[in-house]
Amino acid sequence: LYRIDHADELIEMGMDEFLPGRGVAVVEWAERLSAGETATLSVHFEHAGEDARRLTFAPGNGTGVRLIEQLRRSWQQRGGGQ
Repeated sequence: LYRIDHADELIEMGMDEFLPGRGVAVVEWAERLSAGETATLSVHFEHAGEDARRLTFAPGNGTGVRLIEQLRRSWQQRGGGQ
């Protein structure tokens, strides 16, 4: 959303047709959404070395909390750590 100057541009882009929707929509610069919009799940990427990244997940609502729990269970089932 770094190129968006006005919320009206989101409608022109057709964003209202897929948010909210089924599946996953990834939005960079989501903080540029209007104050009334709440992200379901925020994912923050940090450098953790030359070829490594650290991801931090933060829920924006109850759905985000459930998504994080599902991700945690899936990760643990695959042998991942905490």
